[in-house]
Amino acid sequence: MPSNKPGLILYFREGCHLCDDFVHELHQFIDEQPFQPVLTCVDIDREHAYFATYNTRVPVLEYAFGDQRLTVCEFYLDKQTLQVLLSQSS
Repeated sequence: MPSNKPGLILYFREGCHLCDDFVHELHQFIDEQPFQPVLTCVDIDREHAYFATYNTRVPVLEYAFGDQRLTVCEFYLDKQTLQVLLSQSS
């Protein structure tokens, strides 16, 4: 996802209750933002290249800007850290 615009990458798994809760909370959070980042969702069970890395860690949210990636949070949404990152990029 190299881009000049910041975005978010969510690594998740279908049928994972933590992932479902995370996605719901993340969408609510994004809807409340004046700057709406692009959200890319990656199902690690369908994208086998990510399975080994994220198998026991999902959900994982990364902030992406250009070629740089930063893990924002794992398992639970860290709204405070995400807010800081988004406010710096708007």
